[in-house]
Amino acid sequence: MPIRPLRIILLINTDRGFERGIMRGITRYAHIQGTWEFYRYSPFYRRPWEGENILVRIKRWRADGIIMRENKLMKEILKLGIPAIVSPYLSLDMDAPVVMANDEQIGIKGAEYFLNTPIENLVAMINAIHKFNGT
Repeated sequence: MPIRPLRIILLINTDRGFERGIMRGITRYAHIQGTWEFYRYSPFYRRPWEGENILVRIKRWRADGIIMRENKLMKEILKLGIPAIVSPYLSLDMDAPVVMANDEQIGIKGAEYFLNTPIENLVAMINAIHKFNGT
């Protein structure tokens, strides 16, 4: 008997690079782990069911898990009892496991890179940025 693919709901926008990076990581992981089916909530401009409650849709999907960014319906979604992972941006007070970027280490790595970059390259880069921005 074939094993049913895991059904995962992704409540993550993809309009910013950070969220697109999260999505790339999830799909890479899913590819390594086996067959996953992803369900996404359409962007607001593509929702013919606009009057229908997202909580009703989530229940209907009968998902095995949810991966989401922090959102205004998060507490209600977590109450559905579906295992969830949250990527917060405002609060760490979650009733679910969280995934976060290590901003301090990212800043340290960026600073170390630029401190080890010859000053001529850094000045050329800054000039190029100003020229691009028209400043």
